[in-house]
Amino acid sequence: MAKSIHSKHKIRMRNEKRKRYYVRELNNLKKLATDREARKMLGEYANVKTADQLAIERKQKRLEKEQEKNPEAAKEEETTTTDVSMESSIVHVYDKNMKDQFGSYPAWMKRKQIKKMKRKTLGGKKKKNKKSKK
Repeated sequence: MAKSIHSKHKIRMRNEKRKRYYVRELNNLKKLATDREARKMLGEYANVKTADQLAIERKQKRLEKEQEKNPEAAKEEETTTTDVSMESSIVHVYDKNMKDQFGSYPAWMKRKQIKKMKRKTLGGKKKKNKKSKK
């Protein structure tokens, strides 16, 4: 089959666009490489912390400041906070229905997934069909 003028034009334009995007992509990659090298030199590469780690660090800093001000009161607070955190850290998640011991689903689970799990756990409970007319 012969190629029409229209398809030849589209091919030509696609090739030009590819060249243009190649230059952009190459510049972006070079920029990323230089940024990565700069971070490696500074020693900050891959030092990403989670929200939990940041919260723990903030607590520790606050406790250290309180210890400097009043050492006896800070020790009492520290013991009470550790007891509470130990109790709340125990979470049982059951594999079959993905619920924890309180009957709630995990925070990362979407509503659609929750509905699907509910349908799955209800399983064989289907409505009975009425008698069909002949």
